Amino acid sequence: IQCKLYPNDTQVENIQTAFSHSHFVWNELLHMQNKKFKGKSKVERRHMGCLPFVKMIPVLQKEYPQLKDVDYAALKQIAKALERAFWRYFNGKADYPAFRTKTADGERDYVVRVQKGNVRLNNTRTYIYLAKVGWVKCRGDIPANMNKRMRLATIKQTKSGDYYITLQTAEKTKDLPKTNKAVGIDLGV
Repeated sequence: IQCKLYPNDTQVENIQTAFSHSHFVWNELLHMQNKKFKGKSKVERRHMGCLPFVKMIPVLQKEYPQLKDVDYAALKQIAKALERAFWRYFNGKADYPAFRTKTADGERDYVVRVQKGNVRLNNTRTYIYLAKVGWVKCRGDIPANMNKRMRLATIKQTKSGDYYITLQTAEKTKDLPKTNKAVGIDLGV
């Protein structure tokens, strides 16, 4: 479910801080991993494995106190994304993870895992609370029971400067009733 956000000036500043700090954490963690891998072959790298990126976040926060201005859950998602990028690299599904640069197209985003009320909607679903940002006005077709179903929130700035949030939910799937009838598939061969 995607909603348009209408942040005030202070909230825009806080969102921009989250974008830049998320970007910084990715690059800093990748730099640490590169130092560990320096001069090693891909096979040696695979056996060495990745640094525990999520456990490195508190270390970075001590070294760079300004990182505490961003929701910890967002920084944790960056670390998990880098772990997934290395997993894909080691399994031959992707190239070696690259440093993130400022994009020329102007689009920026960060992802937050919804936990302990860090992202929630008000009763009328016209405002959404983002940790370290505050209550931001939003507009979109949001179901009534959305607070219970949210799992991930992606905050994005478009090329035009507009802000959007995409809310991912966990839906329970229902098994279809068994009919004991055969199903045929036409492969078009």
